[in-house]
Amino acid sequence: MSANTVAWGKIGTILKAQFNCFPQPNTAGQKPIEAILLKDTNQITELMHELKNKHDFSVLLLINAVEYKENFQIIYQLQKMPPNYEMLIIKVNISKTNPEINSVSKVWNSANWYERELWDLQGIKFKGHDNLQRILNPDSWEGFPLRKNYIPPLDALNGPITAVKGNAIGSLSQSTRSEVEIIEEPNKVVQP
Repeated sequence: MSANTVAWGKIGTILKAQFNCFPQPNTAGQKPIEAILLKDTNQITELMHELKNKHDFSVLLLINAVEYKENFQIIYQLQKMPPNYEMLIIKVNISKTNPEINSVSKVWNSANWYERELWDLQGIKFKGHDNLQRILNPDSWEGFPLRKNYIPPLDALNGPITAVKGNAIGSLSQSTRSEVEIIEEPNKVVQP
């Protein structure tokens, strides 16, 4: 099987009758990792219970998200314990206008931290999470720093910025940092 082949793997063949999912390209390597795209986001908790309890994927290694132009893709990486260490990737696309999905923290306790991090940095809401609070930024932080449209606050670390907007050159405020070309960051020289 080549690196770009899209075909049902062992787990996908079993799950496709019960869940609205599609195979994804397998990873290259000596032991390919099966990947599945779950189309119905409402099935995520049920799918994860099934994988943990009936298929022995007892370890949640990672939850991550990728921001695309029109959506976020949540990526769950699961693993079986020895002797085979079989791995499985579950992908789920969610809307950027209302980025939310059901929490899997009741299936795996480790999901608690991953989901809080994705909320804090990308603004993805996990419905049913018991403690969805910021984990890296202060509670008063505005915005989500890993989003592509994020504009950092003007503070000692992030500004002011000198930029060109039309024919004007000058410092930008937080609200006018769109459609500009940044030409330099000002150097502050302290006179003795």
